[in-house]
Amino acid sequence: MFMVHDFKLDSTSLAQYIKIFQETQGDDIPMEIDFFIKDIDMKFKPTMDLDVIMEYTFCISFRADTDGAPELIYDEFRFHSGFNMVASDDLLHIDLRDHRIIRSRSTERDSPIRNSLDMTVNDYQEFIEDFSFTVSEFKKWLNDVVLRGGIYAPYTMNEFDT
Repeated sequence: MFMVHDFKLDSTSLAQYIKIFQETQGDDIPMEIDFFIKDIDMKFKPTMDLDVIMEYTFCISFRADTDGAPELIYDEFRFHSGFNMVASDDLLHIDLRDHRIIRSRSTERDSPIRNSLDMTVNDYQEFIEDFSFTVSEFKKWLNDVVLRGGIYAPYTMNEFDT
């Protein structure tokens, strides 16, 4: 999906983005990350500058990638993504312009929704800062690697014939 084939996902490689797993689990622990989105609100041509704005809840879970390993953290973040898009012969050319966590006093928490790491408030704030910075880097990587040159639309023409 993300055009990456040689990335070793473990506590050490993840530490350059999110430090807490190496700090609490140790070095070179294989990691598993599950995520999904829900509560999607999508607006088309909402501004003069953007073709699409999406706001959604990003749900993410981290655990060691070993049999029976407990979930370490599960959390949900409200996201905002804005992009311009042009379609040409089933190829979508997307320029992701804005991709960030929506932070507000009403949604701030002192800990993740589920947390088996016994994180302190300060640990959680550091996790949020690391995650926010990673989201910013992820936007750049998506534009430079995944979206460069376009992506094929998730349908085929025979689906329209039915």
